[in-house]
Amino acid sequence: MPGKASVRILDLAAYSGPSIHADRPAMKLDIEFATAADTRAADIDGLFEFLANALALPLSSFEVRLANADLPHLIGNLALTLHGAVLPTANWFAVTQLEGGNIVRIVHSHADPLLGAIAGRTAVAWVGAFLPGPQGGARATVSPERARARFFADAAPCHLGANGKLIVAEAMRRGIPWRRVIAGDMTVRLGQGVRQKWLCETLIGGQSKLGNDIATKKHLANRLLSIAGLPVPRQVAVSDLGSAIEAAKSIGYPVVLKPAATDRGVGVHVGVRDEPALRQAFSDTHRHGLVLVEQHIAGADYRILVLDGRVLAATRRMQASVAGDGTQTIRQLIEQENRSPRRVDGYVAHLLQRIPVDDDLLNQLRNQELSLDSVPEMGTVVRLHGAANLAMGGVPIDVTKEMHPDNRSMFIRAARVLGLEMAGVDFLTRDISRSFREIGGGICEVNAIPGLRVHVAAPGSPDVVSPIVDHLFPNGGDGRIPIVAITGTNGKTTTSRMVAAMLEEADHCVGLATTDGVTIGRAEVASFDLAGAPGAAMVLHDPAVTAAVLETARGGLIRSGMGFDRCDVAAVLNVADDHLGFDGVRTRIEMATVKSIVAKSARCAVVLNADDPLCVAMGNLARAKTLWWFSQDPTNELLLTHVSRGRPAITLADRNGDQMVVAWSDGVARNLMKVADIPCTFGGRAQFNVANAMAAIAIGLAMELGDAAVTRALFTFAADKTRSSGRCNFVEGWPFRILVDYAHNPAGVEALCRFVSTEPVSGRKWLILTSFGNRLDSHFHQVAAAAAGLFDRYICTSNGPRNRSVAEIAGLLSQGLANSGVDPIAISQASSEEDALERAIAEARKGDLIVILSANARSLMRKLEQLRR
Repeated sequence: MPGKASVRILDLAAYSGPSIHADRPAMKLDIEFATAADTRAADIDGLFEFLANALALPLSSFEVRLANADLPHLIGNLALTLHGAVLPTANWFAVTQLEGGNIVRIVHSHADPLLGAIAGRTAVAWVGAFLPGPQGGARATVSPERARARFFADAAPCHLGANGKLIVAEAMRRGIPWRRVIAGDMTVRLGQGVRQKWLCETLIGGQSKLGNDIATKKHLANRLLSIAGLPVPRQVAVSDLGSAIEAAKSIGYPVVLKPAATDRGVGVHVGVRDEPALRQAFSDTHRHGLVLVEQHIAGADYRILVLDGRVLAATRRMQASVAGDGTQTIRQLIEQENRSPRRVDGYVAHLLQRIPVDDDLLNQLRNQELSLDSVPEMGTVVRLHGAANLAMGGVPIDVTKEMHPDNRSMFIRAARVLGLEMAGVDFLTRDISRSFREIGGGICEVNAIPGLRVHVAAPGSPDVVSPIVDHLFPNGGDGRIPIVAITGTNGKTTTSRMVAAMLEEADHCVGLATTDGVTIGRAEVASFDLAGAPGAAMVLHDPAVTAAVLETARGGLIRSGMGFDRCDVAAVLNVADDHLGFDGVRTRIEMATVKSIVAKSARCAVVLNADDPLCVAMGNLARAKTLWWFSQDPTNELLLTHVSRGRPAITLADRNGDQMVVAWSDGVARNLMKVADIPCTFGGRAQFNVANAMAAIAIGLAMELGDAAVTRALFTFAADKTRSSGRCNFVEGWPFRILVDYAHNPAGVEALCRFVSTEPVSGRKWLILTSFGNRLDSHFHQVAAAAAGLFDRYICTSNGPRNRSVAEIAGLLSQGLANSGVDPIAISQASSEEDALERAIAEARKGDLIVILSANARSLMRKLEQLRR
């Protein structure tokens, strides 16, 4: 391969689920070429010849016609081709030119982030190596075969195995989500929550472990089948040569020697006719452990695939062989056969493997008094391997329709006797179309993890992959559980908790992931910020979960993607100023673009705030079947137009002096509940929770939970530490009142202050004012301005330094208060939340109200309990 490349990867990142770059899991590669001209290069000397050879099967889907494409598009296509050789993925990529003309961004789909990165790096290296280096260095060469081998070696931890790849490809075709458990392992989870199934090759999650263990112990399986009256060869397990000789004498020559616990024909010697041949075979077989000496049954070798009490397919496995032409040696005949396009190295489901030249082949030739240099006569068939496995170059022939009913029933019973849900039965007989009762035959082995390739590669064989997926997910199931995804600037956690309560009323075991952690069926399993991909994975992985509610925050969307591919219902509550100036998001409009990712992921319904112009703009982007609006303004023109067309919405209405939540559908309004009957709204004074409740109602109805479940949940949803910890919680047991809330951005603080202003307070109002450190200076001033003038005493501190000291944060907040007209005498600073709390409690008197803005509700509540004692 040519020398030093003049193209390099500036940034490479993987995204799980929709992201700011793509609507699917994708890799992002920012690539810098030496010059803008390089990005437009077409036919570079030697490049396409190299690619045509390096992309030999199983990479043949790459089309050399792209020789006329520019290099970025060539790299994108090449990355997908390399990825698809190991794991199936969507055939999608996009190229964007960035600054300078010589920097491009390639985004391509992936099914595995590690594989996506390996494929991307390899594509860049292969193409870039053919560009001239800074000095125009000479081009050294490396064989395309070595380059291909290096890629497959690098990608080895990403393989799912031959069978796993087939099943996952079919699952992906049906829209069944899947996830690898850990890198380097072939175990995958298909589906989500309670509907998930586990798969490793063809070992499926429901299969009996004991049955699998028994089948693996070939001697035990042989004995159990014999006891059940099924036809099996006589078999003796031995550990030394002397015992093997005695066993062969007892059984009678010819015999078969095979290891007790290997597959793919490794160490198997068939048709051992005498003691000298047995001695030689034993030395090879014994290297693999315990040896089974088995009665040789004459006949053809058949593999029958059984699943859940039915035969899916039957294949005759022909041993690898060549036919003489009177001029070529056996070595040349093998080389000629291995060059056939129907044979490859490695795994391709519908193709055969190349015939290996190994000790078994040499032994088979010696038994026929031949060698690799022998020239067989015209038409003479030379058997090359004793076993008919595809790994040994065997050839499969479909015989499913030829099978005798007696044999079919016997195969099904064999799988049942061993407790196997799925099994590959190896059967020897002269003719499978005749009953074993008539002509004999024997089950020589039953595989608990049967290979599918022997059937897939046999022309005319029935589809064996779809029935396996049907078995795992019957009745067309896609393995998905109902998912709600909720985003916005403020109210995400409270709304998520409300929706979870509604699903619980509908008898779901709810997996809830929020800023505060993860709960499964109300049991807390993690207590830190999990409003992103890790929280989603935790919930969707749990087999108890029947429905998921996933708070989806901005940070994860930008840095790692949504974490799941789609949801049933999505909601965007609002878009306000927060986190601006970070992760490339500078304006509120750009933030709305980020949050619209969630809206676009919904398939059934999307719920949007008709009172927020940026949410209104998302209505045109929604792909869901149904769009729900919610609005606190019953005169909202957008909403009125929407409901006049018979579409669904949630709004407020005055009913005999009571503020009522109203649901619209088919042009008709129905009263759901009084706002005053929702405890967390404090009689409607906490308008932010009125909005949250309306959004939650829209989500619940969009999920078809019904009015009763939706309203029952909200009737009991109080703003307390049980249902809504850290959100507008009044703490009892003090001579003065204490209110704890999570408000931390200007809009949130302003909304909370509006509520506090409606609270009757006979004494002074205190505010422990906090914010996170990873914000711009202007943010702190805006937060302070939102609270200015509404309290008698302010104590400024931080609830999360995050790149700033507490003193710096407190100083910025204090400055913002002073700039907004607050008397400096009313402002003080504290070194921590605890310090601020202790100071306020020490000075507060009966009738006072202390408002604490805190992101650490749990630790704060514990501190209050300590102080009260």
